[in-house]
Amino acid sequence: MPTQNAPRRLTEGFIKSLTYKTRAFAVRDTAMRGLLVDVNKLNKSYKVQKELWVGERGRRRLAKTVRKTLGTTGGPNP
Repeated sequence: MPTQNAPRRLTEGFIKSLTYKTRAFAVRDTAMRGLLVDVNKLNKSYKVQKELWVGERGRRRLAKTVRKTLGTTGGPNP
């Protein structure tokens, strides 16, 4: 599981400046809720995440968290 960094505005320039250091990490967008960029050794992945809740209002509990990959950039030789 990647570590979390502080949420930031995800711009093209900021995403290009993200580099893998010692372990994978994710950066969430402050403008679009649920959007994040996951950075690992080989590439950067654009993902969306949403929590699904069940139960009536006031008594809800987390059912599961769904994360889908929208696309990737880079590769073995970016």
